Amino acid sequence: MKKKGLVLVIALLCMASLMAAMAYTSAEVQAGYTVSVVNTDKALLALIPNTDKDGTAYIDKDGNLVLDFGRIGNEGNLSGLQPGSTYEWRGLVDVQNNSQNKIEVDLSVDGAATECLTIIDDKGHQVKNLKLNGNNKTTIGFRVAVPAKAQAGQNLTGNIVVSATAN
Repeated sequence: MKKKGLVLVIALLCMASLMAAMAYTSAEVQAGYTVSVVNTDKALLALIPNTDKDGTAYIDKDGNLVLDFGRIGNEGNLSGLQPGSTYEWRGLVDVQNNSQNKIEVDLSVDGAATECLTIIDDKGHQVKNLKLNGNNKTTIGFRVAVPAKAQAGQNLTGNIVVSATAN
């Protein structure tokens, strides 16, 4: 009886090994998807300009958030910022979580403006990470410190990178 059981176990192990050898080692599966493209101020993670400000932040005709720090004062006409100066725009943009999930948001700056543009909260403190509950928002602002060696006519451009992870 013990021999028959042992033979049965060995036979099952051989069959399992054979089946494992016949298993595939790679596969390609295609599935359809749909991505709804919306304006920046309507997305799941929305960036909404505060319209009470001087026109520095706005949504352009393509639905993108634009931050134009050259519009300071002068009733929205282009003026610019002088070398060696620092300006702050508090409460300029709302970061809106339009999902049901709690999210962690990372904020950073890239491009030529990396050294002179800082993302700030309503108290003027630098912000790099936010935690937002579902259907909630917070306000961010910006500090621009123009280098003393910046030349007139020089544009400091870059991107504000906002990424989020659901918890």
